[in-house]
Amino acid sequence: MKTLTAENVLSDLQKHAESIKSGESQTVGTASLGDVVRQGDLYLTVIEVLPPSAKKVKEKQLAPGTTQGSRHVASAQLYEVDKREIAEAIVKANLKASMDVERFVGPVVVFDKASPVTHPEHGWVTMPAGSVCAVTYQRNLDQEEKERRVQD
Repeated sequence: MKTLTAENVLSDLQKHAESIKSGESQTVGTASLGDVVRQGDLYLTVIEVLPPSAKKVKEKQLAPGTTQGSRHVASAQLYEVDKREIAEAIVKANLKASMDVERFVGPVVVFDKASPVTHPEHGWVTMPAGSVCAVTYQRNLDQEEKERRVQD
């Protein structure tokens, strides 16, 4: 039996991290309420329904900006939604009491058919038909320990 030491644990974690193929595409077979799928610094959280304030947008890009890191693109319909409504939908989906996500939310995506979310540096993620997903962005602390959105 292997003795648990900090050195062994770190070594095992490093081996596991190196085994993850972040550039490989994945297909999500079924999406249940509260499931979270990650693509780089972007998360798709499956929510129950499209929030009432939703307004269709023509844009297909999930992260604002023009850099390569912001080019997460959905082959599905995007909606602009009140940030508080998205935060409430995520809290409800994940059964959490509260969550301060308003600064880190993006659009809501409705996948009428199985469709990919693409990115030039990450593997494609194909979401199943019927999924309604809230987009959130990874958080990071800057040097002043203020939360800010990570940009890959």
